[in-house]
Amino acid sequence: MSAPITRIVRVSMFVAMSGGLAALALTANCGGSSGGSTRPGSGGTTGVGGFTSAGSGGTTGGGSGGMTGGGTGGVVVNQCPNGGTLDCTNPVMLSDGLVTDFSAMQWSTALGKYCDASGLRGSPFGFVGSTVTDGGATPGGMASVDTTARNLKLNLVVAPGSYAGAGISFESCVDASSFNTFQFTASITAGSLDGCVWQVQLQTQEQRPVTQTSPPGGTCNPDAGSCYAFPAAPNLTIPTATPMTITLPFTAFTTNPSMAPMAKQLVGIQWQANSAAPPDGGTQAGCNVEIRIDDIKFITQ
Repeated sequence: MSAPITRIVRVSMFVAMSGGLAALALTANCGGSSGGSTRPGSGGTTGVGGFTSAGSGGTTGGGSGGMTGGGTGGVVVNQCPNGGTLDCTNPVMLSDGLVTDFSAMQWSTALGKYCDASGLRGSPFGFVGSTVTDGGATPGGMASVDTTARNLKLNLVVAPGSYAGAGISFESCVDASSFNTFQFTASITAGSLDGCVWQVQLQTQEQRPVTQTSPPGGTCNPDAGSCYAFPAAPNLTIPTATPMTITLPFTAFTTNPSMAPMAKQLVGIQWQANSAAPPDGGTQAGCNVEIRIDDIKFITQ
């Protein structure tokens, strides 16, 4: 595992709409985007200590970020004892590029957090733009871990002209500059993205407001400009019921040339479904979908 961990959570999003981006609103841990920027979302939560396993007679690995093994019937689980302030001058380096696969070794239901072998800890979050309903399902964005399927379940209900999303926070700043590609698997297990397009965003410290806490460490001054303009890869391929691998080079993410290098200041990941622009003369629609995300990692191609 890596030594000290810095933590960070961010959220933002670009909303595809007829002639532009939608205005947004947010819930826990995220923000939406309007006109190419994103609005503030609340920060992620900070974990307490590492994960421990059931059973007796376990052995403890030395040093910070060691592992504690359970005895009979126990499961060896990762330990993430550090972090709390997002400090990209002392980031977590992902030794194998893996962020999380939600395995029993990584996921703690009791804490509601994952902890990978590199010492990165974080938790799921969701957000939504408009919550106005027209008699259908109430718009919303939720994320939870399915401990049977061992993946992240995103439940997104998007109102016409709006967006919804969910993702995972980082409780430490991550430097992924030794890699050049982001990868994950996705499948649709209920509903559909008909009427929507979807994207993934990599949260960065530079676009996290200094006013956000849990954990603190953002460097964007909300009084001096727009925050939450996270790098985004829009118009992703629509998944099917069979998990598909989506591979995105860092160059696929829209970034502001004046920003610090994206890969050196990563603080979270979020997926967002946006109400698609209506056809000529048509009516803008929303969507209701359940997407499963797994094997989230950085790779080199």
